[in-house]
Amino acid sequence: AVQQNGYALEFVKDDFHTETLCLLAISYDGTILKFVNPNRQTDYICDVAVTLDWRALEFVEDKFITKELCESLIRRDGRALKFVKGDFHTKELCKLAVKQTILALEFVKDKFYTKEFCDSAIRENTYASIIISQLNRHKYADTRD
Repeated sequence: AVQQNGYALEFVKDDFHTETLCLLAISYDGTILKFVNPNRQTDYICDVAVTLDWRALEFVEDKFITKELCESLIRRDGRALKFVKGDFHTKELCKLAVKQTILALEFVKDKFYTKEFCDSAIRENTYASIIISQLNRHKYADTRD
């Protein structure tokens, strides 16, 4: 069943989640990682999942998340910032994400929204001012020294 549709993994008992079966399922769609038994996740399975779809990062067990993995995903699609957790969600990573796509502005933590950060984003892409305003974070960009 998983061969025909990777989503069928959701209905396979955890005991039968072999690496081969999990890889077959996530080759259909990386976000199927959410149905992989967390105890069966491996570096390799997680790498394959996020390579296929950055949104799979949401389902990667914390022990497999590294700074390098986060940076790699952000370089490919800045929107991956949405699923970057804890200490990996840094100001530098936010800058990298926004440089990759202004759509990442939505996922920048409030504590990183400074006048300098907003001004830098606007210098990179003038449309950033519209997004910043829509996110109601324009007060940072409009602040005058």
